[in-house]
Amino acid sequence: MKMNIFKNKTAFTLVEVIVSVGIVTVMLGGIYQVFIMGSKSWQAGSGLVSLQENARNMIIYFTKDIRQSTESISNTTLINNGDTLTFGTSGGTVTYLLATVPDTDIKQLQRNNQPVGMYVSSIDLVRTGLIVDITVNTQSDIPFRGIKNYTLTGKVKVRNE
Repeated sequence: MKMNIFKNKTAFTLVEVIVSVGIVTVMLGGIYQVFIMGSKSWQAGSGLVSLQENARNMIIYFTKDIRQSTESISNTTLINNGDTLTFGTSGGTVTYLLATVPDTDIKQLQRNNQPVGMYVSSIDLVRTGLIVDITVNTQSDIPFRGIKNYTLTGKVKVRNE
């Protein structure tokens, strides 16, 4: 007497397996696309945040130094590589230099030879009486967004003049 060992056993057919694999592949492809889009958005957002952070840092340094200045600060624009601004403060002499980062086109602002901001396109100081208006313009090629500009302004009252 022969026994059939496959009796009462059920399994998936080849067609069912192929359809299931196809559905799982489509689902994984969709999840991958969502991940890629999220990654691109994060990179673009972090690039914009970096521009804003750099502009804010430069405004903070200028504000602190101009408040403590002991010399007259005149209208100044830093736009070209090598442009400088030097003035005395209660803490000593401060020199700002706009310089290009080696092997790049990125301009950075240096304060006493220490970098304080990147991606600078221009900095304007406009004095009216004891008030100095500071305008910092930054520019960078943001991933997936192209070239973006960011401008931040601040007002500072000169105290020690």
